[in-house]
Amino acid sequence: MAISKSTLSKPVQSPAEHESFRAKAFREKPSEETAEGFLEAGNFVWNSGMFFYTINSFLRAVEATQPLAYGITLAISNAFKEGNDEEAKRLFEMLPNVSIDYAVMERSEEVFVLRANFPWDDVGAWDAMARSREQDSKGNVTEGRVLLAESTTASHSA
Repeated sequence: MAISKSTLSKPVQSPAEHESFRAKAFREKPSEETAEGFLEAGNFVWNSGMFFYTINSFLRAVEATQPLAYGITLAISNAFKEGNDEEAKRLFEMLPNVSIDYAVMERSEEVFVLRANFPWDDVGAWDAMARSREQDSKGNVTEGRVLLAESTTASHSA
């Protein structure tokens, strides 16, 4: 995500050590040329991909930016309430295959940035397991009850 620092608002009601700002725009995975321009300009901030919402504010954002997905989401909720798991599954498969970044964040007018400095790793990939968990003597990372046979430098979960 790239957000122009020059277009951030004044701090929004937050402690001085954790200033938050309203972003003018959110850009997910800009082209290489655009990203180079962002770096050269020097007035953009980058996002690690963590989004924080209350359930109500998230649903409002989805309703505003993805009305079809919002309607399907409500229908899924109703199907679960009625105990109709098959209908919920059928409806789920109708949802657009698009990430929150493109579906909501790039279209939202309610994006705020909180500057923070802490260790972070994208644990959405298997190789991140080796960076975030203890490895055995052969470089394996396991989670749960796992039986390994001639396995090296792998991540396993049960």
